[in-house]
Amino acid sequence: MKIAITGHSRGIGKAVYEKLQEREGYEFRGYSRSNGYDIGVNYQKVIDEIIEWDADVVFNNAWSWQNNAQNLIVKQLHEAWADVEKVIISTGSSSGYYGHNPSESYASNKIELMNYHVKASLDWPTRNKTRCQSISFGYVQTSILEDTEDAKNYIPVKDAAELMINLIEPRNYIIADQLVTHRYTDWDQHDRLRSKINENVLKYWINQP
Repeated sequence: MKIAITGHSRGIGKAVYEKLQEREGYEFRGYSRSNGYDIGVNYQKVIDEIIEWDADVVFNNAWSWQNNAQNLIVKQLHEAWADVEKVIISTGSSSGYYGHNPSESYASNKIELMNYHVKASLDWPTRNKTRCQSISFGYVQTSILEDTEDAKNYIPVKDAAELMINLIEPRNYIIADQLVTHRYTDWDQHDRLRSKINENVLKYWINQP
C-alpha cells in the first residue's frame, strides 16, 4: 500500500509517519518543507506528484497560512480519483465547532475543510469512490504547545496519530468528520494558551527555511 503524508516531519504528520513505519506492507512518501515541498509556495507540485505516484492513502496533514492549500489538495485529489477506491484523511481542527473567529484564516480554512468532507461523504460510493475522512482535533501535544501550562490536559500526539491511522481500514460507512477535543480548565487559561500558541507558530515560520 502506498501512503503519502503531507507535513510528515513534525507534529501529527510526523507521529503518523513514525507509527506506520512500525508496520509492514506500506510504502511511504513524505511532503514537507524539510524535504523541499512547501505547500504555501507550490501545492500543485505536491498534488501532481501524489497522483503520478498513484498513492492509495493520503494523509492531508499540512496547513499553510499563505493560502488554502490543504483544502485545494483534498478537493483536487478527490475529483481526480472519483472512479477509483482511494482514501484521503485530513487533519482538521475543533475551531469549526467551538466558534473561533471565522475571519482568522486558520479557523476559516478548517471550517471549510470539515464541510467539504461532510459533503464528500454523501457522494460515496455512488458518485465518488474515494473515501474522504477527517478528524477535527482540539489542542494536541506537539511542539506548538511547547512551554505551555497544563500540557497534560491536551491530546497526546501518538493518540491523535493512531486515531487517524484507524481511518485507513475499509468500512461499510464513512466517518466524515470526527471531533476529538481536549479537557478544558478555564477560559482565562484557554486565552493564554492561544496567545502562547500564536507566539510558537510565529517562531516556527520565522525559523524554518
